[in-house]
Amino acid sequence: GKVVAAGEYYLDPSTNMAEVAFSVDKAWQGKGLGKILMKKLSGAARENGIAGLTAYTLPGNRGMVRLFKTMPYKITTVHAGDVIELTCRFDELA
Repeated sequence: GKVVAAGEYYLDPSTNMAEVAFSVDKAWQGKGLGKILMKKLSGAARENGIAGLTAYTLPGNRGMVRLFKTMPYKITTVHAGDVIELTCRFDELA
């Protein structure tokens, strides 16, 4: 089979927050794979006692921004130069 999507997180032990990253094949974008990956990764992070998630993306990546904002947590958005930092803590519901 062909891999069409991948997602992972990296724990920052100093903050107990995990940075998430996704990649979805262009032909498969817009079909819900990112949402599935986000749900699986956030579930795994919560089960592993991680406090929340952070993502760094370009301002033009509206799909990632929208995807992050579908989660049931309060989302903090910080514009840091050429990137946007999206953060949510699992103990802060929207």
